[in-house]
Amino acid sequence: MKNVVKWISALLLTFFLIFTATQQASAHALSSSFTSITISDSSADVQFTIDGLSIIEYLNNDSDNNQELDQKEINQSSKEIKKWFLNNIQFGANGKSVDGEIQGMKVIHRNNQAMVEIDYHISGMEIGQTLAMKDNLYMDDNNTNYVDFLTVTQGSQLSQNLLRGTNREWETILAENQQEQQQDQQTQQASASPEPKKVEPPAAVFNISSSIWDFLTLGMHHILTGYDHLLFLFALLIRKQPFKRYVYIVTAFTIAHSITLTLGVLGIVDVPSKFVESVIALSICYVALENIFRKEISHRWMLTFIFGLIHGLGFASTLAETPIPKSQLAISLVSFNLGIEIIQILLVLILVPVLAYLQKIANYKKLTAVLSALIVCMGAFWVFERLFLS
Repeated sequence: MKNVVKWISALLLTFFLIFTATQQASAHALSSSFTSITISDSSADVQFTIDGLSIIEYLNNDSDNNQELDQKEINQSSKEIKKWFLNNIQFGANGKSVDGEIQGMKVIHRNNQAMVEIDYHISGMEIGQTLAMKDNLYMDDNNTNYVDFLTVTQGSQLSQNLLRGTNREWETILAENQQEQQQDQQTQQASASPEPKKVEPPAAVFNISSSIWDFLTLGMHHILTGYDHLLFLFALLIRKQPFKRYVYIVTAFTIAHSITLTLGVLGIVDVPSKFVESVIALSICYVALENIFRKEISHRWMLTFIFGLIHGLGFASTLAETPIPKSQLAISLVSFNLGIEIIQILLVLILVPVLAYLQKIANYKKLTAVLSALIVCMGAFWVFERLFLS
């Protein structure tokens, strides 16, 4: 009876992982947008950038069916895209909606992705008014990993916010441009004195504590919704092995993906996302096939380190195009990586005791082969999808 319970527990665990992975497989890799707001005394210029596939999913306007929008398709669907934008990205002043003007839409390419950039202008504002923004994209999707990286510049003041989950609202009070005031003061001093004192503009302001928490939770959310990374980790651990090898595997994976995550975000290493995502899927297949056919896996940590380098580039795709100020890049990067590690360690601490319990089954070797075969099928599906359908 105990063996039956263990088999059922193992199968339920695997089917859960496969099911959640299948749910993720239907979504595109990039679920992010980038909003830049530049505020002057009486107006605001908004630049909203999102991957073209998000617009295709909403409007079904991919006339050549290549899963990528070009400028011609943007021009043909301009009215629908304007309506889509205005319905989902909303602005208000002092609690009332604001009608701005879309001044342009164009296709740009970032990190080997076709992105749509929308320029939006708001005028007629006054000092002391409250400017607010709400992002309603994917609001009805309970499983979304969508995030809007919002950067706001007002004179010399710079702030950054992450709009995600149910926290999709932002607001600020319009203040006088202090940098212009300082420049006026410097001009007046120059006319009154032959040797004016130099007036340095104030440094940009960045909310460090908010940034640490935002990027920490973003990293946690990213790994929890990165089902391919989770399935890779599961495939590494289900093979019966001494506890110290589990430690080596997790440590190697952590070090490897931390290296390439950093290099990718800094722009030192730039690998096409299609290649990265495909190799991640192949890594899942390879490890699962090892579980089935290799008798000895004593040096699995080396394999984990090599594949971990690729997985790190996958993690980096979320932050690579984020307009993080250079002075705060290290803090944001460490916070994001720490969020990934916290969830990864917690999952391992839960998974290893469960596996240790299941490994007492007499036919655990056969069970490992069955589970690994299912994982190979999932990985192979991802390889095909990412090579030929994306």
